Order: sequence, then structure tokens, then C-alpha cells
Amino acid sequence: MALGLDAPGFSEFPLSAAPLEVPSSARAPPVDGPSPFERLARELSAAIDGGDRLSIEASSGRYEQMDAATLIALQAGIYRYSEAVDLCAKLVDRTASATRTVLEAGR
Repeated sequence: MALGLDAPGFSEFPLSAAPLEVPSSARAPPVDGPSPFERLARELSAAIDGGDRLSIEASSGRYEQMDAATLIALQAGIYRYSEAVDLCAKLVDRTASATRTVLEAGR
């Protein structure tokens, strides 16, 4: 951009229609195994599934005759379950918000 005293002016840049080549040094190395996001999603899913089983067992009365330590462990498990559900809800909300932002920017 060339600035003058009267008004800003833009010089022309030659643009080619050829696709840009990514140098091999800038490419990500091949990854063996699941990506970090995939591992997170699997762990989150396993936590939610475990919490579902725990809450079903608790609501069926399985823990009726348990001592205080077992009931505190049950409470901690239900807390971890609620945290996993909350994290999943935030992840979905942020993903939807980011998608909406990208789609609105393309209009």
C-alpha cells in the first residue's frame, strides 16, 4: 500500500491462478495412532458412558445398603460424570459458534 498526502492508493499485485505448493518441511509428519482430539473425544465418551452406567445403578437402588465411604465414592463418580457432560456441552457449543462465525464470514 502506497500512502500519499491526498489519499491512500494500492499498487497492483500480480496474482497467479496456480495452486500454492506447501514445502515438504512445512507439512506435518504422518501420525501413527489417533490424533489428540480423537483421544479426547474417546476418553470423554468413555467417561460419559461410565457415568450413565453409574447413575442407572444408583437409581435402581444398588447402593442402598452401602457404607458412607462407598456413598462418597458414588458422589465423586456422579460429579465426574456431570463434569464430563458439561465439558461435552461446552465443546459442542463452541464448535457450533465457530462454525456459525465461519459461515457468516463467507456471506
